[in-house]
Amino acid sequence: KNTESNLVTYIRWSGSNLICVGSNSVFKLDKSGKDLWKYEYPGEMLVYNAHEDSVMAFAVNGNTTSASKRVLVYTINDDGKELGYSELEGDVRNIEIKNNKIVVVGANSVTTLHKDGTVKEKKALTRDVSRGVLFENGSEMFVVSGTSGETISVG
Repeated sequence: KNTESNLVTYIRWSGSNLICVGSNSVFKLDKSGKDLWKYEYPGEMLVYNAHEDSVMAFAVNGNTTSASKRVLVYTINDDGKELGYSELEGDVRNIEIKNNKIVVVGANSVTTLHKDGTVKEKKALTRDVSRGVLFENGSEMFVVSGTSGETISVG
C-alpha cells in the first residue's frame, strides 16, 4: 500500500485488519491493502492515542491566529466514524485512554472527555507538565513536571 504523502506513524491490528495513523488521516486496511475507510483530520494533527476500547482521539490545531492557542480534540470509533469533539485552550502534551476514559494532558491542565468528545471534567494544575500517564485503574494519573512528578485523580 502506497500512502503517498500520508506519513504513517502508528499501526495496530483490529481483528485481521490494520488501523494506520498517518500525518493527514487515519485509515483501515484489509490484509490485501484495500482501504476499508479513511478519516481525514480537519487540521494539522498534534498528538493522538489509538490504543484501547476501539476509540481513537486526535488533537489538531485549531485557530492559531487568535491570542490564545485553540486545539480541537476529536474522537472516532474503530469504524472511522466521528463520535464528537471538544475545543480546548492551550498546548496539548499527550492523550491517554483507559477504561473508557479519555484524558487530555495540557501544559497546565488535565481534561477528561466522554467517548463523544464532550468535556466531563477539567482540572487546573499548579505547574506546567510535560506528560501524563494513566494508572491501570483509570482514575489516577501520574504527571511529570521538569524533575518532579505527582499523582492526581482524574474524573
